[in-house]
Amino acid sequence: MLSYLLVIILFVVPSIIISWKLVAKAGQPGWSQLIPAWNWYIVGRVAKKPTLGIVIAILAVLDYLLRVFGATFLPLSIAFLVIGLIVLNFYIKQFNAGVGKWALWIFLPFIGVFFVDKTAYIGGVTPAAPAAPSAPVAPAAPIAPAAPVAPVTFVAPTVSTEPAFQPQVAAPVAYPAAPVELTPPTPPTQPLV
Repeated sequence: MLSYLLVIILFVVPSIIISWKLVAKAGQPGWSQLIPAWNWYIVGRVAKKPTLGIVIAILAVLDYLLRVFGATFLPLSIAFLVIGLIVLNFYIKQFNAGVGKWALWIFLPFIGVFFVDKTAYIGGVTPAAPAAPSAPVAPAAPIAPAAPVAPVTFVAPTVSTEPAFQPQVAAPVAYPAAPVELTPPTPPTQPLV
């Protein structure tokens, strides 16, 4: 019993905190990391691979259901592992953390939890290298004065005597003088069999 408690305190809780903070830095709801299978979809969205996130979420549900009923399907578990590593690779590229920090978060989360706040979400953009110092720039040559511009004259528009718009009048519609009477149909005289 004590060993389970130690595993939960040292590995499970810090892993949840780490994933919550990383996903929150990417603009996704952190609480989504508490929901099984949905957390893989959100990780896929952060990794900019939502279809892989959906696939791995489905694989997680199928793997869980098989294990509940006492069965294991090795190809499903291998597919889950391979696609999970692919999604994790794209997920890692969205943050400015090195391999050492990721290894710390995965294998020793009870230590790695203290380094999450020093990581920034960069959204897949490679951090720019510092610019090399450039040669001094010579002062620009003075700008020559512009050539004189002719004055602008205003020409008034001409006024037309014709109206700009003449509406078209439709011919009047003739309606019948007396209302038309509608008579209901007569019922059949013979009974239906």
